[in-house]
Amino acid sequence: MRINLLGPFEVLDADGRTVDVGGPRVRALAARLALADGRTVSAALLIDDLWGDNPPAGASGTLHRLVSRLRSALPDTGTGHPLRSEPGGYRLEATVDARRFEDLAASGRQALADTDPATAARLLRDAERLWRGPALGGLGEAPYLTGATARLSDLRLRVSEHRFEAELALGRHAAVATEVEQLAANHPLRERLQGLLMRVRYATGRQAEALAVFERVRAELADRLGADPSPELAAVHVAVLRQDPDLAPNPPHPTPSAALTSFVGRESELDQLRSLLGRERLVTILGPGGAGKTRLARELLVQLSPDGGETRFVELSMVDGTAGLIPAILDSLGTRSPFPGGPADTDGHSRRDSGAGESITADSPTEFEALTATLHGRALLLVLDNCEHLATDVAILVERLLDTNPRLRILCTGRQPLDIAGEQRFPLPPLGLPNSDRPTTEAAAVRLFADRAAKVRPGFTVTDANAETVAEICRRLDGLPLAIELAAARTRIMTPSQLAHRLDDRFQLLTGGVRTADARHQTLRAVVEWSWDLLDEPERRLARRFSVFAGGATLAAVEAVCGGPDLPADRILDVVAALADKSLLEATDTDGPEPRFRMLDTIRAFATDQLAEAGERSGPGHAAAPDGPASPHPTEATATRTKHAHYFRQLAEHADPQLRGPDQPTALAMFQAEQPNLSSALRWALSTADTELALRLAASQVWYRLLRGSRYDTAITDDVLNLPGDDFPTERSTVATALAMAGVGFAGVDVPVAQRALTVARHHIDQADRSRHPLLSLWEPLLALHDKDLHGTRLELEKLLNPNDAWTQATASLFLGFVHNLDGDTSTARHHLEQAADHFERLGDRWGRFLTAQALAPIRSLNGDPTSAATTYREALAHLTALGTTEDVPMLLAQVGHELLRANDTNAARSELESALRLADRHGNREARIWSHCGLGDLAVATANLPEAEHHYRLAREAIAADSPTRRLIPVIESRTARLLHANGSPVAARSRLQTAITAALAADDLPSLAYAANTLAEIVLADGDPATAAEILGLAETIRGAPDQGDPNVARTTTAARTALGTADFTTAHQHGAHRTRAESLKRLTDLAEQTPASG
Repeated sequence: MRINLLGPFEVLDADGRTVDVGGPRVRALAARLALADGRTVSAALLIDDLWGDNPPAGASGTLHRLVSRLRSALPDTGTGHPLRSEPGGYRLEATVDARRFEDLAASGRQALADTDPATAARLLRDAERLWRGPALGGLGEAPYLTGATARLSDLRLRVSEHRFEAELALGRHAAVATEVEQLAANHPLRERLQGLLMRVRYATGRQAEALAVFERVRAELADRLGADPSPELAAVHVAVLRQDPDLAPNPPHPTPSAALTSFVGRESELDQLRSLLGRERLVTILGPGGAGKTRLARELLVQLSPDGGETRFVELSMVDGTAGLIPAILDSLGTRSPFPGGPADTDGHSRRDSGAGESITADSPTEFEALTATLHGRALLLVLDNCEHLATDVAILVERLLDTNPRLRILCTGRQPLDIAGEQRFPLPPLGLPNSDRPTTEAAAVRLFADRAAKVRPGFTVTDANAETVAEICRRLDGLPLAIELAAARTRIMTPSQLAHRLDDRFQLLTGGVRTADARHQTLRAVVEWSWDLLDEPERRLARRFSVFAGGATLAAVEAVCGGPDLPADRILDVVAALADKSLLEATDTDGPEPRFRMLDTIRAFATDQLAEAGERSGPGHAAAPDGPASPHPTEATATRTKHAHYFRQLAEHADPQLRGPDQPTALAMFQAEQPNLSSALRWALSTADTELALRLAASQVWYRLLRGSRYDTAITDDVLNLPGDDFPTERSTVATALAMAGVGFAGVDVPVAQRALTVARHHIDQADRSRHPLLSLWEPLLALHDKDLHGTRLELEKLLNPNDAWTQATASLFLGFVHNLDGDTSTARHHLEQAADHFERLGDRWGRFLTAQALAPIRSLNGDPTSAATTYREALAHLTALGTTEDVPMLLAQVGHELLRANDTNAARSELESALRLADRHGNREARIWSHCGLGDLAVATANLPEAEHHYRLAREAIAADSPTRRLIPVIESRTARLLHANGSPVAARSRLQTAITAALAADDLPSLAYAANTLAEIVLADGDPATAAEILGLAETIRGAPDQGDPNVARTTTAARTALGTADFTTAHQHGAHRTRAESLKRLTDLAEQTPASG
């Protein structure tokens, strides 16, 4: 386990995953124990450090609870729990970055004292890299933090000073000049730092400015402190006046200067690259324009130079052709070319590039010999930057140079590889974007945006208010550093929201580059145009056609959609490979059954413009699909979009039946991977008023959309149903039936939308061919269910139990289980669900198995076996995982936690509920978040921690969104809150909450929630001293739910207590008084009892 204190506080487990330990107070406790470096800290000292002069009442107990929460959150290390109770205090064992920092600092200082500046610089630089921001961030306001932060910050400053000393001893004055200037400006009276600044300025030829530093410090010391400069600073002043040669030792070799902007987000890549160059002689950094290849190479040289290795940097972007290649390298080595201006012909004119490396290998042997002679025997790292436009010539030259000098290492950067033996490719990925494992402000892309925005708009920070917008900007710009920097520059006059709104026209927006940068780096369009201009015509043709793919594509899709007479299918593979080599396409899912290719959004936007501007007429081989709309002369864009739409329509129609059998996981994965393309194709069909194409695309996706539930796109489906006409009744009925089904529980579709779908289905169902999609066989039971006719629904479903279609039979059994459970007949529901499970098992339909398990689990719990219910939920989870679906995992984990709590396995329950909550927050799953907080609240009640219970119930209420399906959970939250209020001595408020719960559950026809509210009321009434009414209400709950809840420990306790108070005979009489009513009578009686004012009120 690792604890990081040098920046925002974080705890990482053995696999590097972030561990959420709790709120600021718990984090402050963990940090304080981590600062002790494995030593025991007394309870008294912890109380003083955490609360200072204002400890809470019962501080020891509060501290003990904090320790318990921290212990529960921390992972077991395998050798015992890291947080241990010791006599008189507590001890935490962990790897702490602050400890590592202090060890490196001490070693670096010792190396400097031992006159080993290279080692000192390396160690001290490694120490500084451990810092991720201000120390001890996110820990609240514990009193100890002020002193601890100040100590660590001062040590960090001293480490920087020692590193500057080491680097100056190596002659790296220019390389550290920017850092020393910035740090000295922040600490104007720190004399050692000001002395370093004087030495840097003197060594870089600014003696007058160096002397001015001394005069400024002397004046400020006299004015503020009435003191004189220290003898050490005075000695530097005298040395400058005397022009002491020791102030500017000659560097062992020229070094690249430090950049004027901070290096953000590529720390991991820098470490990987340094490691590669330690064992490889030729490495090529690959990436699209603006990926940061040049900056990474320069930063590497800045960091490598002090370690004693010779380095040279050669910028090739301005080299125009082969003739300038060797002279550019010779110039970087300080050697003049034997042919100034390039190799000359006999008439004295500069010879131009004849291609294929001729001037390197044949026409200019003298020049090549001059280069090899200059490099002979030198242990040198040579960086060749921006090689893509000279790729062939660079490849030939590099191969020969490496053969002639075994001590030479070469680092190239470019948009395509050299493709020679021994080349180690280093693809440079986009900067890290926010995701479920990486908070927005920690993502490298967001950090770069914030850093550059603050340069043009001082004070700019990423806040809760703008974080999601900044993250969206970074995502839409593909995490490309240059694009992000250009966007950040616009914050001088625009807000992040305005920026995000205008990104559809990114090439017009992002034009404000640094004036001193290369022209190709001053606008986003210029960056992409540089790559585009290096393509041959087949590559451009494929690239612009590829832009129609919204979510990437397989090779088969590219061949089907992009091919034509001008781009034969048998050439597609080679052209795709060429585009991938040139960083215009990237291969993804390379470990899966079939790799996919994708185009960065910025490149895709450019290629889309090129496709629109192409204006070509398609020939016979690039015409629209045979069954597509007639168009004698479609443009290249129209023809490609049409082929794209028909290709994915055929793909979906082929895969749809597989969603209901053993090939379901494969089909589901295909639909999931191709959703962006399928949605794009459907929008294209709608925009071109191609009714048949739109309806067939929509109909072939309905079952996938139902399976995915929360992803049901009702807006676009509504647009399909609004297409005019009465043609294609089967497709119209299929789409409408699916949308109506989503409205009765599958995906929380709004009632008005579902009503419109029912109207469309009623209009077309009689003309539909129901044999073409099994969903249509469910039309009659769906209609009855929508009308809340449960009896009619059961009758219609029973007609489907013996059809020729086994899947329809399984689904009918499943829905019969749902309906009987809704009606309170849990015994019959269980029978049908078990039948459905057997049918789906034989069919190999994991989705059906998942649904049946999820429906069976609560019935088993109701029947008194919560342990079996937890196992059944885990079976559902296994089926879901096999399908590659993650959205519902948090909800299932929460349900497992609830059942474990009912089984009195509190430790396991807490673990599952906390895991569910973390995943729910990560995926934005509100329903799972609510259930998790309810379960943790129940757990707190069970352990008599009522404040914690109130906290979780409050968070559950806050997670309910207006006009959302989560509002159906109001009854379960209000019932729990009522129990808590009563326990806290507020019986009137408790009754009020129960009334709210019952009203909401009645409105939703939610029998389980009504029964839960009734059992809660029985518990409260019993506590108020009325066991007879409590027994009656328990009977009402059984009638409402259809069975007693034998798995709820609260119900068991209430039942036992009421029977004990009344005696068995009187309890039975009172219980039957409630249980023998009809459901309608029971609901009326429950409402009346809930409205009664408690006698104690």
